[in-house]
Amino acid sequence: MKLPHHASRGNVTKGLLKAVTCKRFAISTDGSRHEHPHPEAIARVVSANRDRKELYFNYRNEEAVMWDDPRLRTVFSYDCHFAREDAMGRLKISI
Repeated sequence: MKLPHHASRGNVTKGLLKAVTCKRFAISTDGSRHEHPHPEAIARVVSANRDRKELYFNYRNEEAVMWDDPRLRTVFSYDCHFAREDAMGRLKISI
């Protein structure tokens, strides 16, 4: 599932997360506007249930990197993945 509105806190709600069955979440933003993804939005995703989750970030920006903390990944049962640039400078992410 691609999180709505670049993972803003106003659009990634507990109600939304209860309504979907998903373990893989894509976060599409470079963080240059509005400091997305918001910490509250990602916290809702990782704490929504006890199932192991996968977070896929298209940029390794300050707002995204904070979630690549080994302690947080263990406590909340999730993994982080970040896009890499290919030889042409295009962002690629492996799922």
